[in-house]
Amino acid sequence: MVITNDFQCNVCNSITRIKVQLGWLNNYPVRIKCGNCHISIFGNVSLNPGLSIKLNNVTPLEDMGKPDFLIEVSGELLTDKMSPFTKERNIFFSPFLKNGIHYMGENFEKFTQSTNRFLYNIENDWPTLKRINELWFNGNHTYLPKEIHKLLSKTEFPADNELELLRAVHVLNFLFTNTFADKYFKEISTHIFKEFRNINDSNQLILLAKHFESHLNDFEQKLLGILNKFIEKFHMFIPIYGLDFYSEEKDKEEVMKNLGLTTVDFEDIKDFYIDTFEDIGDILNLVVAYNNLKHRADYKKMKENVIKEILVIEDYMKMRNKGRKLEFINGEESFDKIFVSKVDNRLRNAIGHRSYTYDVITQELTYYPSGENKKGTPERLYLTEFVLECFQLMRSCIGLSEIVYQTRKSIYVSQGMFPRTKEDYYPSSTENNANYYQVKNKKRSTKVKNKKKISKKSRQHNRNR
Repeated sequence: MVITNDFQCNVCNSITRIKVQLGWLNNYPVRIKCGNCHISIFGNVSLNPGLSIKLNNVTPLEDMGKPDFLIEVSGELLTDKMSPFTKERNIFFSPFLKNGIHYMGENFEKFTQSTNRFLYNIENDWPTLKRINELWFNGNHTYLPKEIHKLLSKTEFPADNELELLRAVHVLNFLFTNTFADKYFKEISTHIFKEFRNINDSNQLILLAKHFESHLNDFEQKLLGILNKFIEKFHMFIPIYGLDFYSEEKDKEEVMKNLGLTTVDFEDIKDFYIDTFEDIGDILNLVVAYNNLKHRADYKKMKENVIKEILVIEDYMKMRNKGRKLEFINGEESFDKIFVSKVDNRLRNAIGHRSYTYDVITQELTYYPSGENKKGTPERLYLTEFVLECFQLMRSCIGLSEIVYQTRKSIYVSQGMFPRTKEDYYPSSTENNANYYQVKNKKRSTKVKNKKKISKKSRQHNRNR
């Protein structure tokens, strides 16, 4: 269903016809610009209770006349970008038909279920999981087991020593994030386990883990902070998340350039990119150390001919320029696979120094990697591509969390603690290890707030994880 209204800009009096897609989200943000004076038009659409479209900086008009601009708005899907209004351009088909059913086909229902499931988890599970993580970070093991056993079976997760506490916290975080990271997590965790098995010098593995022992808590807190920021902005990411459900991979590149976003503005999301980039810059130390161990049989020995004065891991860890640290992560070594995003220092540099311009009509970002406007060759990126990069950066953090987890687990094992089975230490995949991921049987609503039920098959799959 689409609701159409005309809105007059409170600054330049230009009229924008806004076609609002009413889908399955109860609430979603709106972030667009006036096509004439470029001021922000922002607010939200709410369906509960009743339809409400509240936008700032514009006044709704009772009668529709001849608008100057036309745009469609959707909380779930990519949309056509703003354009001057013409009769020929008066959009007939809704985003649901054009950009949902057309590209996703039967997968559209899976997209709906998956998104609603994660929104439900955010509202109902995240507060508990967040405090469990905080208890872990603070070393508060007095209250932690009790909180864990509100969610996990005491039989499968006794939480009776540090390793079992770590394992339980890890599983809870996995269960929470697997909605949007399940496929990537399976691939990267399997890859990490395989690489660990192929490291012949177990002493070096323990030495590496102990070298970073004092840093692991900081890494964990940084990664939790990134997840928290992502959760706060998840509504803005939903149309990009929908790309995961496109029936044809080839369609993604086309829509990324031709379609736009109305849930997020560039200014809403740029700090997420910069902050995440900065936080993972420190965790690169651990990734590079594992690459050193795998490819040079010594976790301290750095790759040659990258930066001549960086010879050992201590040199690398002292580097303040996090962009230059990325020169050691170029996709050629085993643990580089953790990164599904570009982690582009040139883009980060341009954003950090505000050496960019943004076209509100085309939603195209033009930026100067030099950090100075008009200096050097500019590069271009659409808003859809940038938000996807942020989303992939979040997925990369799931992989970083896994390698931090395995490092801490190595320390506990070296201290004489062992998991319940050998397979739990080096499981071949999350599927083969599913019997350890059984959530405590408790009464949980299987409905999200808009009364849509998650399929029985999906619920059973999640319980078995």
